[in-house]
Order: sequence, then C-alpha cells, then structure tokens
Amino acid sequence: MTQSQTSKRFYIPIVKAGITLLLLWGIGAILKDLPMVKELTIKKLSLSAPTIVEMVITLLMVVVLVNFGRDFGRQLRRVLPRFPQSSVILVSLVYIIATVITYNAFSPLGRTLFKESFWIYQVVFLALVLLPLWIGVTTLYRNTDKLVDLITTEVDKATGEMTQMGRYGEQVSCVHCGALNVPEAQFCSQCGADLSTPAAVANACPACGAPNDTDASFCIECGADLSPA
Repeated sequence: MTQSQTSKRFYIPIVKAGITLLLLWGIGAILKDLPMVKELTIKKLSLSAPTIVEMVITLLMVVVLVNFGRDFGRQLRRVLPRFPQSSVILVSLVYIIATVITYNAFSPLGRTLFKESFWIYQVVFLALVLLPLWIGVTTLYRNTDKLVDLITTEVDKATGEMTQMGRYGEQVSCVHCGALNVPEAQFCSQCGADLSTPAAVANACPACGAPNDTDASFCIECGADLSPA
C-alpha cells in the first residue's frame, strides 16, 4: 500500500465523523427551534419535546463517535505499527467522551425516573467512565517505553531531514512519486525514476555546460549570459 493510500484511509474516518456530527448537530438545532416542537406537550411525560429531540440526536452522535473510535483505531494501528496500543488508548478516550455526553443529555430523564435516587444514575455513569479510563491509563503506563521510542525516532528523523536540507540545500522532488532527493541525485531513492529533466538540459550553459533553471538569465556556475541570441 502506497503512502498516499495510507494517508487517505487515515483521514477518511475523521472526515466522515466530522461531517456526520455537524449534520446531526444542525438537524437537532433546527428541530428544537421549530414552533410545533416547542409547543408540543406530552402529558404523560414530564420532559419537553425539545429535550426529547436533544436526547435522540445526542444518542445518534454517540453512536457516530463510537464507530469513529473503532474505525480510526484500526487505521492508527496501520500508521503506527510500532505502537499498536495507541488504538486502545484512543478508543478509551472516545468512550469517555461519549459517556460524558450521554450523561449530560439524559440527565433530565434520569432525574425523572430515579427522582430521590438520582445518585444511582450518577454512580452507573461514573463506573462507565472509570472502566475505559482505567484501560487507557493502564495501557499507556505499560507501553511508555514504546511511546518514548516512537517519539524519539520521529524526532531523530525530522532532525536528520533538516540536517540533510541544510547540508545539500533545496531538494529535488520526483515527478513520479513526489519523494525528495538530494540535488545531485540521478535517480529517485524511492521509485528509481530518472530525475534528469529535458528542461535542465535545454537550458544548459553554452560556456560550461552546467544545468540551470529554465527561467535563469545567467549561469549559476560561470555567470555566462543564458538569454537567447
């Protein structure tokens, strides 16, 4: 699988979840402001119609969040094969967020059902939060060495690229795969494509033969005039 395909699959769950959550939020905001919803009264329920709409929309948003956590967790394992436990930590965080959102949205219903025993509702959701929190923290603690190694490797890689840029100057981008190569490279280090371009040969210096950019007026090697006769 190429790097572009991996990046595409990595961002797809984020985009899908973001768009779906925005749509649900917009639908909920519109429904709650409709006059027929505001004026709707159900005598057997002590909850208002806008509150019920908010609960339903929130439940759908929680489902989207949970599915996002699972899908994105799988992609995270592919992107970070050296730290597969990152998916467990992510899913745990998503579950905590989803549980807190559900608690806030369904609190009116909980107060109606439990009344003086509302503490039962609170204890249940507290347990639902503590479980993924324990799993996430435990996983992170047990794999701290892998996380540190991953961070160190990425920092060293970025530092090496910056050092290479400073040593060789501006790098040459391969027209086939987009990989960066040192200026004097003849072939791409990633796909092996020929990096020599007709444009560079066409603008060769007539005095010393050095290649120059197509818009160059003078040779970068000897200073000869490159303007057409």
